[in-house]
Formats: sequence, C-alpha cells, structure tokens
Amino acid sequence: MMKRLLLMAAVLVLASAAPAFAQKSKVKNKEIKTKEKRFETVVKENVADYAGRYEGFEAGYYIEIRVDSGNSLSGTSFEGDRRAELQDIKGEQGRLTATKVYSDGGRGELTATFSNRILNGVTNFGMVIEGSISVAPGVTFDRVFYRRD
Repeated sequence: MMKRLLLMAAVLVLASAAPAFAQKSKVKNKEIKTKEKRFETVVKENVADYAGRYEGFEAGYYIEIRVDSGNSLSGTSFEGDRRAELQDIKGEQGRLTATKVYSDGGRGELTATFSNRILNGVTNFGMVIEGSISVAPGVTFDRVFYRRD
C-alpha cells in the first residue's frame, strides 16, 4: 500500500511539472525566432575597395566587380545559366548602377547599395541588389543581399 501511495505521489509531481516544462520550451522557441537584421550603407574612399566577388542567394548567382589601373569599374553578373556584362557603371556614395547586357542582346538594369548586413550581431559586407531578380518561372525577388567573398 505504501509503495502504491509513493508511486501515485510521484506521478502527480511529474504531471504537474509537465506544463511548466512545456511553457519554458515555448519561451525558448520564441527567443530563437527573434532576429536582429539591418543594413548600413558603406561609402569607401577608394573605389578599388569595392572590387571582389559577391555571392548571391544560391550557387550560380553572383556578381564580379573589377577595378582597372585607372580606377574604372567593370563587372559581370551571373544569374543561374545567364551571364551579363555590366556597362555604363556608375558608383557614388555607396550606390552602384549599371546596364546589364546579356549574350542574347537582352538588357536590364542593376541598382545596388554597398552595405554592411548586421544579422544577429554578425556583420558581413556586400551589396543590396534592388529591382526585379527572376530566379525561376513565376518567382522574383525585389531586394537581395549579395555577400562579398
């Protein structure tokens, strides 16, 4: 009889502790979902500091920015199986604009802001690409961060 009473008491203690444990788990999950994400425009004095490869949201999407000895910008945009040379590049006050010229003769515009992305306290330098970026039939992004390698 004593064993049975002890067993019932233990079951009651565990049963009453279960809701408190579940509540703590929910609070932890809410904390995990909280993100700090912001962008800060970066203006560099030397245009050569913008040169590099900027990785997009998936493999095959990246932009290469080059600077020649005369501090002129050039570049190439890779968009999956499409490639575009960047022409008429202008860069000032942390913004970059260019015309994308595809091998099939098509054209598009590139507008980007060089920025630091701060995500949960971790900072990465790159470009925020603005405008319509098509990644699949019927799927486009309006704003994407490309991180410099």
